[in-house]
Amino acid sequence: MKTHHVRRQAISPGAVLPLLTALSPNMVFAQNQLVNNREKNIPLWQAGKADDSSAEFGDYDAGAKGVVIAANALAGSDWKSVPKGLKASVNPALTIRYSLRAVPANGIELSFKLLHAHKNGPQMAVFSNGLMAGLIQLWGMADTTSPHRWKKTYRLYIPKEMLLRGENALQLQAPRPLWSDAKADPFVWWEWDYLRLAALGAPATEPMHGKMAWLGTTIKQSANNFNYDARTLAITPVMCQWLGIAYSNNPIRADFWHDVSGQQPMRMEFLKELRDLNMTVVADHISSYHASLEADGALSDKTKTDIAAFFTTYGSLFQFYELANEPTGIMGNSKWGGSHAALMILARYINSIKPAHVKTTAPGWAYTDKVGTPPGWERNPAMRRQIEDLCQATNGHSYGFSYADNAGGSFVENLATYGGVSDGWPKPFVNTETGTNNWHSESNGTRLPSRQEHAAAFDRIMRAHVAVVDHTIQHASIFDDFGLFAAPTNWDDVTTLTAFPGVSGEDTRLKTFRRLALAYATHGRPLPFRVLNTAAVAGKKVLLRAVDTSALAPLPGSSARSDKVLLNFVNFEETPQTLRVRVTLPAKSLYSGLRIGAGDTYAASHSAVRFNAAPVLDLNVALGSGESVQYILSRSAALPAPGPANSNASPEARALLRYLGGISGRRILSGQHNYTMNRSSYSDRAGAIAGKYPAVWGSDFGHGPESLAQRQTMIDEAKRQHAQGGIITLMWHAVRPIDEETAGWKESVQSQLTPEQWNELMTPNTPLHRRWLAQVDGIAAYLRQLRDAKIPVLWRPYHEMNGGWFWWGQKKGERGYKALWRLMHDRLTNHHQLNNLLWVWNANAPNQWADPYAEYYPGHAYVDVLAVDVYSADYKQSHYNDLLKLAAGRPIALGEVGEMPTASVLATQPKWTWFMTWPSHLEENNKPEGIKALFNDARVLTRDEVPARK
Repeated sequence: MKTHHVRRQAISPGAVLPLLTALSPNMVFAQNQLVNNREKNIPLWQAGKADDSSAEFGDYDAGAKGVVIAANALAGSDWKSVPKGLKASVNPALTIRYSLRAVPANGIELSFKLLHAHKNGPQMAVFSNGLMAGLIQLWGMADTTSPHRWKKTYRLYIPKEMLLRGENALQLQAPRPLWSDAKADPFVWWEWDYLRLAALGAPATEPMHGKMAWLGTTIKQSANNFNYDARTLAITPVMCQWLGIAYSNNPIRADFWHDVSGQQPMRMEFLKELRDLNMTVVADHISSYHASLEADGALSDKTKTDIAAFFTTYGSLFQFYELANEPTGIMGNSKWGGSHAALMILARYINSIKPAHVKTTAPGWAYTDKVGTPPGWERNPAMRRQIEDLCQATNGHSYGFSYADNAGGSFVENLATYGGVSDGWPKPFVNTETGTNNWHSESNGTRLPSRQEHAAAFDRIMRAHVAVVDHTIQHASIFDDFGLFAAPTNWDDVTTLTAFPGVSGEDTRLKTFRRLALAYATHGRPLPFRVLNTAAVAGKKVLLRAVDTSALAPLPGSSARSDKVLLNFVNFEETPQTLRVRVTLPAKSLYSGLRIGAGDTYAASHSAVRFNAAPVLDLNVALGSGESVQYILSRSAALPAPGPANSNASPEARALLRYLGGISGRRILSGQHNYTMNRSSYSDRAGAIAGKYPAVWGSDFGHGPESLAQRQTMIDEAKRQHAQGGIITLMWHAVRPIDEETAGWKESVQSQLTPEQWNELMTPNTPLHRRWLAQVDGIAAYLRQLRDAKIPVLWRPYHEMNGGWFWWGQKKGERGYKALWRLMHDRLTNHHQLNNLLWVWNANAPNQWADPYAEYYPGHAYVDVLAVDVYSADYKQSHYNDLLKLAAGRPIALGEVGEMPTASVLATQPKWTWFMTWPSHLEENNKPEGIKALFNDARVLTRDEVPARK
């Protein structure tokens, strides 16, 4: 390996900083002086002039003429001893030594402006004092016929933990791509305009890694399936998390073409799910194929109506609107013939009606050169520019190595559209389709030999997009042999999703995509960390990207936010590496979530994790060749967790509440409800199907003659279940207090009280209030038996209060349902001293019949656990997030379910502490194989796994 060195040279007039007096051989040196200025970055040194020329530098094999770099740009200095860039075949590394009188409090930024590079996508590895600070992806026009060059300023954040007081070493390298050999070296090169180092004047808001890059995909169930239904909603969070793109504004292209609207019954739900995952949405809606014109050339009224309705209904939930999809490619035989004029009309109309936060995005250019109106206009840069000028973001599709083709390539053609660039694109570049299939390889693309020629092809195209594009969308998640995933073998359990196999045993596209997403496309405030095994990883291309996503600004329109901490470990080496780090999390707290690592199956790659951070956390992560690991963490309630609402709660009740808090985020208790008169028959049946007995046994005090006759039997069964290790939960479908206990379901439980009757119920010492007290006292007599037997009870009366189907439901205001709950809490806790009760406030999943939770919540002083009832598999992430927020650290549970939660639900909603299946739904709504799989899932606890309680 050849390095460059300098000897001392006198500084030109105007230099303001003292020089180093002792210089080591074989290195370039710099000196600086720090100024305490948090308002702006403080220059430390600069090599070369910012003049769009590398003429002041020496060639790649420049000799040692020597220069000392001061803090200001020195136009008169001789930079010929510094190479104009790096070339792997000539000078694969350059080391710069410089001195710091003090370590900058906010770290430093290395920047340089790229002037020229090879189209095969070189990379610049940067090491600070031996530790990898970043691997910057580059790209250029060399070896194309384009008259334009790609020029761009790239920046790299180097944290203070990688700096030293006194002498520091900054090494720049030109490494080969993965799986290649020395034959690739002649193509790994670039030129720079200057090199600059500055101290950050304020805390970094982003761990800048070359440039801002966002990576995403299109969520599909197959190549031809545009459905947005329950399957799509189930698979979306699993895919986004597994890909490493969730929670930090990465893009999803949502195909909402109006002619397939019948296949998209859940558009709104899908967009809300993307909002909850904090994803940027690119809406691909009407497109040129589906629009039509009147005889006079105007948009048809139907087209206008369709577009306006789309924006009215969904406009707040997306950020980009794609003008058209390949207007003269697959759309060449459209109703308007891929008309250039029609697209201009469409763009002007979109701009006139769209919300201000939505950016009109240029069509996904296919650059066809024969079809369209006029023929071949899409290959004409001037005609594209007319449409681009009506858009706030550019576009361009690219498959395989087409992005760098002489003509018809998205990068080359965009440079032609804008007549070249001076420093990156003039507007955001949103690439809405890119990727490779099993045919694309290095052997039919770059012609460079590779040990994994198909994996290398996908790696190269994605790295090029990281270097050049802002928002890159791989097409698509499941799309035959273009896909990242194979379809689940069981759509009722999307954890059967697997990586699409790599060609001939090579790395999968999923592995490659994750490596790049975790290195470049997770965003937020950087978290401080130190590498603990510095000697082992010195000079190795292995890094940690740690961010707090809560620092991200809300997404425009949707106001999407995230509260996740993302810890990304990435290995760019072909050999296994282990990285030991000490990272400082945002607060001293309990953190729980997912660890997603190596593996082509869900089971092999996913595991639940839980950490106590003080707030420092030590992690030791082993990484295989080219592998990456991500921790997706949520902060739990501040330690210690909230205690019981009843300050006199029994030791047994306290122990059960601690147990629920302890499993939250890691495990979930299986449960089964039983009708009052059925003792445990449904629990027995669930156990027979699953081969394991449910951990939670539930029943109901009920109503009517049959339930009244079985209440004591139910209490006896509760004692028996507890003795066998079960956890007890009881509910009460109470009749109206104006009725006798023998009253019927429709006539009483699902009937209503008049406003006057409700007011009387809420008023102490009234006849109706006294009747209600007698009801409650009757139930208390049974609960007292369990108290005396020292059996804790998860008590969930007056459930589904946010719906209107029970007499206690949808009573708003402080004198409504909340008052009823508090009255019961007072009666059973203070009057009857039922200190064995844990109070479970149990709402229904919000929908068109059920209100949001918060209007009916009685307050933390009256609630121990918050639960929700979910039927029709309505496991929306927003419902989970809203309940978790309301709980403020208290356990949450699935009080009743029709369809049991799938493994994918548990993966994205890990803090449920139990689920309980409603009796009639056990076999009507759940398949035996699904029940067995769930009960045998490593996260699901059955009765035999519940620890003995005293």
